[in-house]
Amino acid sequence: MGVVSPTIDKPDQFEDMHWGYSPSSGSVQLLNLLPPGEAYVTPHNSGALGQIWETHHREFYNFINDREHVHILEIGGGSGNLARHALSSDKKFKWTIVDPGMYDVITDERVSQMNTMFEEFTPSGQFDAIIHSHVLEHTYSPREFLSKIHGLLYAAGTHYISIPNMRHGLENGFSNTLNFEHTYYIDECILEYLLAQSGFEILSKKINPHSIFMSCVKSKMQVFHAPRFDHAVELFSNYTTQLEAQITDILTKLQNRRCYLFGAHIFSQMLLTMGLDQDQVVSVLDHDVSKHGKRLYGSQLLVTSPELIEDYPIIVRCGIYTDEITEALLLNNPAVEII
Repeated sequence: MGVVSPTIDKPDQFEDMHWGYSPSSGSVQLLNLLPPGEAYVTPHNSGALGQIWETHHREFYNFINDREHVHILEIGGGSGNLARHALSSDKKFKWTIVDPGMYDVITDERVSQMNTMFEEFTPSGQFDAIIHSHVLEHTYSPREFLSKIHGLLYAAGTHYISIPNMRHGLENGFSNTLNFEHTYYIDECILEYLLAQSGFEILSKKINPHSIFMSCVKSKMQVFHAPRFDHAVELFSNYTTQLEAQITDILTKLQNRRCYLFGAHIFSQMLLTMGLDQDQVVSVLDHDVSKHGKRLYGSQLLVTSPELIEDYPIIVRCGIYTDEITEALLLNNPAVEII
């Protein structure tokens, strides 16, 4: 879901996404899972750039900061954006980040960074807070993931979660909602069920179009029948229909002209695999300078800066980030045509 060096000689790998649902629960999930080592070869800096993500990190930190914590474990915090909010204070704490794709190094002695998968992480003790943001939807075994967190928390410890608002994403046809990284549908009620099943009691929650925040503490394991989530199948069916219709609309507006694609990410990969001819595309634009000069995986397209464009329309279909990206592009070049 990102970029590779244009000189890499290893061939790209392709596999169709086959989706299914559970007749007993109604939940939707990807049937053929890629080995994590292949799906996450290089980090794609998701969550590192843009005003929406900046707001998310600030609001999630404020959500966490309601309680005092001394020893914190953050799972998947490779960008360091969340930890930096904590470092802006003079509080004394120990913040441990576990992420196999570290792409920024924090030198503050209060932070330690472990370049490994959480599933392979073996700490020497427990934590009074465990945090993960937009990680749970990537896990292949969410119950085991939550069970390990339960075991690593002190009895009075707090568990903080942020997940993407998938219901909002599917309702609006966002192509980053479900894919070969976000391999199963999870929303507020499914998350509540998984947490209760894993021995957590919810303290508070906050929901906005981008994310769902929850905080919880350990409780006694509950025994109950799983609720049904039939709404997931209908949401997914409407999502795929809307996705196909929107891509047809984009191709109609484009009328065989050459163009730019915005986003060296799943947004562009989805358009290319569902009908957009890469021969029409000049290059893929992205604000992340670390991606410039590299190749969008699954294509022969190079990534370039939005500040170095010629007079071609730009296709921007980037989910909840579309308006923010469009505004930035028009600020740079008010005459550019945005499709």
